[in-house]
Amino acid sequence: MRTLIILLVTVFSGSFLFLKKDNLKISSSTISNGIKPTEKGFAVLELFTSEGCSSCPSAGELMQKYATWDNVFVLSYHVTYWNRLGWKDMFSQETFDERQYTYGTKFKGDGVYTPQVVINGGYECVGSRGSEIEKQIQNAQAQTPTNSIALSEKTTGNDVEINCIIMGDTKGKSLHFVLVETALSTNVKNGENSGRILKHANVVRDFQTVKFNETGKGVGHFFLLKDWQKNNCKIIGFLQDDTTWKISGAGQVSI
Repeated sequence: MRTLIILLVTVFSGSFLFLKKDNLKISSSTISNGIKPTEKGFAVLELFTSEGCSSCPSAGELMQKYATWDNVFVLSYHVTYWNRLGWKDMFSQETFDERQYTYGTKFKGDGVYTPQVVINGGYECVGSRGSEIEKQIQNAQAQTPTNSIALSEKTTGNDVEINCIIMGDTKGKSLHFVLVETALSTNVKNGENSGRILKHANVVRDFQTVKFNETGKGVGHFFLLKDWQKNNCKIIGFLQDDTTWKISGAGQVSI
């Protein structure tokens, strides 16, 4: 189902956190997957999906594969606008709808749809088109990134503190931290996917926009809810241009 809906122009609103005045001790060697700054390109895959969409399971299967690839960062945003079809997606949030609507204004298309994947904030296509997606991943990884993000975490109980250092020019860019949970599945009982068990990769649980100082240091905080499996959670951080929404650097850290 590649159904179009009327495009609503909505400004995405994240949760803003103020920078703590900590002395962050993070070296470039701590960057995700051991990749040093500018050594290797990356691909952030933002999938907009729904358990109420019959075309989405195939895209979800692709994302499970890509989430295991080196320097590929999968973010699965479950939207709410298909909840009216008989199945309420428990992972869906209206803020994810808003983020997709904003991408819609950037790409100047006729509307938004599921499954839709946005790659590094600058390219979009149907989320089940594996060959097209993989070609874009290869193109992205062949580019030298203009920013690198080194992340570290400190977890106390269900409180998670994320520290980062951004390398490269940060002018006109925003830093986003996304908490994702892996190894999730749902037995869908109604709607277009009734009777199917759907498996998901990197379901977005929380999204924050974090302030950073002139040296590129930033701090974010997450609280893990009781039904989230801590061992299956990780934080993906990425830097995004405020005007074009293109992503210039990314990294991740497990909790």
